[in-house]
Amino acid sequence: MVAATNRPDLLDSALIRMGRMDAIIPMLAPAKGDALGRWNILATLTKKLKLVLHPDLVKTKDAEDNGLGTLLHDNERIWTGAEMEAVLQSALQKAYRATRLIGTKADLRLCVDDFNGAMHAIIPRTAEVALQTDLALYFANNLDFCPEEWREAARDKKALKDSLADRGIDAGRLAA
Repeated sequence: MVAATNRPDLLDSALIRMGRMDAIIPMLAPAKGDALGRWNILATLTKKLKLVLHPDLVKTKDAEDNGLGTLLHDNERIWTGAEMEAVLQSALQKAYRATRLIGTKADLRLCVDDFNGAMHAIIPRTAEVALQTDLALYFANNLDFCPEEWREAARDKKALKDSLADRGIDAGRLAA
């Protein structure tokens, strides 16, 4: 059986104890500044949404203050796949409204201005994602599939419990 939740603290402890849920694996957004993880998600989303990135936009991958780089190299916020998809959808809407043409056809490739505008419009809910990340790491009991950059945090159950308590979450009722 496979189950998923964003709030393991709200589950009955009998449900998630060893013997019932043997492997509790955290499913996490890329860490702050994880450019490769974010790029992989963006690449998947552009295929899913059938988007085409203008070559000038692709060239901004390594820039920290322009285009794709503003998202890929953001060290301040955690971006989930859903939030990255919202940025792409917003950029697409901007491309539609720009009415650019290639000959007589609409040019719907996402341009640098489309992406920059979307980055200013979409605000990730980093605090909520950080809470869910701490919950996932606190309840994790199997790190085989946990990204390396999160493993040390997952091992420090006391720090996670304290962080959750500071946010009003009582994880103490469940043994970590």
